[in-house]
Amino acid sequence: MLILGSILGLLLAFYLLAKICEDYFVESLELIARRFRMPHDVAGASLMAVGSSAPELFTSLIAVHKIGAESIGVGTIIQAGL
Repeated sequence: MLILGSILGLLLAFYLLAKICEDYFVESLELIARRFRMPHDVAGASLMAVGSSAPELFTSLIAVHKIGAESIGVGTIIQAGL
């Protein structure tokens, strides 16, 4: 029963993530691209990369400033962007 509940919770989380990204994330990126007059391929390559890496960036920045979390850094995000 616990496995079934975990699977249903996971499916619900994936559905809600897809719904939120489709309704808010994509529309906001389209608005930014339109405002800066960016072509679709450039907007997809740059804005989607920044938007999808932002949570990891802020998690790493918070972890760097916590005492005892010296092993976590921002190198993975910076290297992935180059």
